[in-house]
Amino acid sequence: MRHEQWSGKLEGLSYFSTLLGDKSALELAEALKRPPSKYFIRVNTLLTKPEEVVEEFKRAGLKVGLYGPSIPEAIYIEVEELGLREEEAAGLKEVIVDRFTAESAMMGADVYAPGVKKAAKITEGELVAVRSEDGFLVAIGVVAARPAETLRARRGLLVKTLKARFNLPSIRATRAYREGLIYPQSLPSMAAVRALDPRPGWRLVDLTAAPGGKVSYAYQLMRGEGLIIAVDRSNKKVEELREGLARMRMLGIQVLRGDSRYLDLELPHGHFDAAIVDPPCSALGVRPKLGLRLDLGAVKSLSEYQKQFLRVAAKLVKRGGRILYSTCTLTKEENEDVVDYAERELGVTLVEPGQLHGSPSLLAGGRGPLARRFYPHLHDTPGFFYAILERRR
Repeated sequence: MRHEQWSGKLEGLSYFSTLLGDKSALELAEALKRPPSKYFIRVNTLLTKPEEVVEEFKRAGLKVGLYGPSIPEAIYIEVEELGLREEEAAGLKEVIVDRFTAESAMMGADVYAPGVKKAAKITEGELVAVRSEDGFLVAIGVVAARPAETLRARRGLLVKTLKARFNLPSIRATRAYREGLIYPQSLPSMAAVRALDPRPGWRLVDLTAAPGGKVSYAYQLMRGEGLIIAVDRSNKKVEELREGLARMRMLGIQVLRGDSRYLDLELPHGHFDAAIVDPPCSALGVRPKLGLRLDLGAVKSLSEYQKQFLRVAAKLVKRGGRILYSTCTLTKEENEDVVDYAERELGVTLVEPGQLHGSPSLLAGGRGPLARRFYPHLHDTPGFFYAILERRR
């Protein structure tokens, strides 16, 4: 008999037990295996009003609401738990998938061949149980056409999901999405851009811009007035960024491809009112997550990598200019330690982030409230960190 327990590597739980305490670490691990109960969306107020999108979604039968005045562009859709039980998979053949596929399938996504690790001998039209490599039941589905051929080729649809653990409507299939009226964006990510408080006429650069959530929100708050440069490294990410901005009709953003760690060699120093740095991170705050795996060596390497982006941002902003630093992870090394380094070495200082969303950070010396943390088990959001740094010299 398989069990419903979710398991994560001990080092992840051990790390967060040391950082947050045993009780909070266990609650965090439990919360991470579920999506937030509300799926947040930002309304593009350059094209429509939040109330109009809410009414359209309500007419479509969705449970939707406005977040509130602190982030008036934010609306949410309630995520439905479908109550998938182990008993429903009794006697079904199994398709074992990798962690990323499992995390998508438990939200209702179909299973494609590249994400399959192991599959029993299955036939077209057969019901199967989709499980993570740890044996966790994430969905039940029906096998698509020509499964043997699909598996051999390692591409194509293998399982059409019929019942997952959670249900979220396909936002990308809506008229509002197609016409650029909305952008799926987490509440902490929106709060971070609000804390930066970008204003019309500013010069702003986003050093790690794809897929475009923060830079497009900044453009929205600036009402399309000012200079905005969005940079990312890979052709694929840049193309995705351009497509997203075009969909939202935000054509005034200059998109560049390049390694932002060397952007100070191409752009003028002290020129920008603001910079956004949301660098690659360990992504331990992303939900749902089937495994609290933590490689401290990788975390420390990421921390050093993140500092490189901040070093450049500190050169690009003018005196009094602001930097938004954010991550979707919860390690101290990638968050508070990076901010400490910036204050110590880069001529920047923490400033009050406006409305105090989330919880105080773990910064020492009474500085905790000057940066913000979002915990899945406390705030019903993804795990997230942000701080606003101001150049003082």
